[in-house]
Amino acid sequence: IEYMMLIIQIKHMDESWNNRMKTVNQFKKLMYVIFLPVGLLLFFLSSSAPALTEKVYSNGIFKIIGQVLSLITALLPFSLAEFTIIFLVLFILWNLIRIIIRMLKEKSRKWHIVLNFFINILAFASIIYFGFVILWGLNYNRLPFSSIANLDVRPTSVKELAEVCENIIGRANELRSKVSENKEGVMYLPNGIGDALKRAYKG
Repeated sequence: IEYMMLIIQIKHMDESWNNRMKTVNQFKKLMYVIFLPVGLLLFFLSSSAPALTEKVYSNGIFKIIGQVLSLITALLPFSLAEFTIIFLVLFILWNLIRIIIRMLKEKSRKWHIVLNFFINILAFASIIYFGFVILWGLNYNRLPFSSIANLDVRPTSVKELAEVCENIIGRANELRSKVSENKEGVMYLPNGIGDALKRAYKG
């Protein structure tokens, strides 16, 4: 009898511990949701001070982030952005199917499963949005290019736009005639892509 009582106590302690761990995990997930309002707040503040965003983020922090991202994406033979989008879509579909199967198997806990699923989605979306804001999104609130380049931006007529387009076409055709071509008439880089990248900043 004492042995049976000990087994029951151990089982009860185990169930209590599991429930406590589930509660802790749910609390952690809710903590991740905080990233959403933080990201929204950063985006709002940056939109209120575009000059500061330009100086601190675009010309400071983002330069470091951009260099790191460029090094990473240069090693990949595919678009990292497209891969991320496809992965997210497949990840959400896979989780949705998994949740539906669990709901069918555990009908008594279906509302708990649905609630847990939405908490997971909200936590995941919060992290993704915060990452987007930090890695790139604040650039949407930087100074417009016209202000940086001191351009006189004003409404233009159709005639002016047509003249600009004709000028660009003429310039493009002139530069195209100076490009190296192979026997098939396809452009190539005579000194390789490395040389072209070194000279790219010159325009």
